Amino acid sequence: MRKTPPILIAVSFVLAGCGVGSASLPTNTGTSQGVAPQAVWDQPVPKAACQPGDNPEVALQGQVPQAERVATFAGYNCNLQLVG
Repeated sequence: MRKTPPILIAVSFVLAGCGVGSASLPTNTGTSQGVAPQAVWDQPVPKAACQPGDNPEVALQGQVPQAERVATFAGYNCNLQLVG
């Protein structure tokens, strides 16, 4: 019989407690504390409108194309401004 490592069991309990794999989205249905119900945003978030001079991402978020990795890649920025 193969023994399951304790760390795997612990991780399983943590993930189960977080609701990983749950198909339902949390909603604020209001409670006895007087909180009004709120709608859940179920639309895609629109792409950010970057300012002139910004260097926005060209691929999927977090992905850097091979051509930019080989070149002198200085990073992406959109609506960021150095203030200090």
